Amino acid sequence: MKITLSTYEVASQLMSDEYAGWSHEEALALAEYYEQLEEETGEEIIFNACVIRCEWNSFRNIKAVRNAYPSSCPQDDYEAWLWIEERAQVIDVPASSGVAASLLVTAF
Repeated sequence: MKITLSTYEVASQLMSDEYAGWSHEEALALAEYYEQLEEETGEEIIFNACVIRCEWNSFRNIKAVRNAYPSSCPQDDYEAWLWIEERAQVIDVPASSGVAASLLVTAF
C-alpha cells in the first residue's frame, strides 16, 4: 500500500519534524527538490523526514558554511560557493515575508 504526497503535504510533514526546525520556505524547497529528483530519475522516492533531516543542513549564508568547515572551505565567498557545490547539493532558499534567506546543503 502506498500514499502519494503532494509537494505541500511533504513540506507540511517536514515542518512537523520537531528535531529539524525547517522554515516553511526551506521545507517547501526540499519538497520541490525531491519532487524534481523523482521526475529526473523516473524513480519514486519514499518519504522519510528523518532521513531528509540527516541529509541536509541549513545555513543562514555562505559565511556560516565557511564557519562550519573552517580548515577546508576557502574564505572568499565566490570560491567558497564553488567549493561547496563541488562537494554537495545546494539549494539557495530566498528570503520571503520576514523570513531570512538560507542555504540548504547536503551533509558531506
